[in-house]
Amino acid sequence: MIVGSNAPGFTASAYTNMQVKSISLRDYPEKWIILFFYSGDFSFV
Repeated sequence: MIVGSNAPGFTASAYTNMQVKSISLRDYPEKWIILFFYSGDFSFV
């Protein structure tokens, strides 16, 4: 991907307000989105 290009559509689970919910890029039309994750965040290493 190139910086500034559109991200591909996806759906993912997110933890927010003490609950897990499904989110999609379609939920945020015409908005800038910053997506990041830390793969070891919930690991027991």
